[in-house]
Amino acid sequence: MNVSAALVGCSVDQERPWITIAAIREGQGDLLISVRIDPDPGRPPETRWFRCGKFEPDVIRQLVSAKLADEEDSSIADIEPPADQPCGGWLAPDGRLWRCSDWRHQRTATEIAERLHLPIGSSDPADYLERHNWQHIMDCGHVRTDGQLTQKQRDQLFELARSFPTMRAFLLDALREDRDG
Repeated sequence: MNVSAALVGCSVDQERPWITIAAIREGQGDLLISVRIDPDPGRPPETRWFRCGKFEPDVIRQLVSAKLADEEDSSIADIEPPADQPCGGWLAPDGRLWRCSDWRHQRTATEIAERLHLPIGSSDPADYLERHNWQHIMDCGHVRTDGQLTQKQRDQLFELARSFPTMRAFLLDALREDRDG
C-alpha cells in the first residue's frame, strides 16, 4: 500500500478536520510527514513536520493526533522542516537564521539562549531576542520586528524571499518597511 496516497489530504482525526496530512517523504527507514493546521481561514495555516517510524496509515494518523496533543511516543518526533521547505525562525543580527516552524519559536528561543550563553536573567528568551534585534520570522514570511534590520538580516530576508515564493510577499514588505522607516 502506498502510504502517501492513502494519507496525503486526509484529516488527522474526525474531531479536527482542519488538521490534514500535507505531504509524506520517505526518509532513511522512516517517513517525514508534513501536517497542515488551518483552523482559521483568516490566518495563514501552520505547518509541522514529524519523523515517524511507522508505516501503517491508521497508526500514523493516531500518532500525529497524539503528538499534536503533546503526548510523547518514541515512534514520532518533531523535526525542523527539510531545507527545501519554507520555514521561519529567528534571524540573528549577524544574519544567521535559526530555522524553526511557528509553533517552535518559544522553544527555539530558549535553545538559542542556552547555546549562546545569553545573559537573559529572568527574561523570557523570545522577548530577550526581540529586544536585542533578533527578527522573529513566521512560516508565511511575516517578520515581527521593532528595530532596524542589519545589512546581514536584509540579505538573509532577500535570500529567503528569492528561495520561497510562499514567503515572498511578507518578507518584501518587511524589507520595504525597513527601508522606508
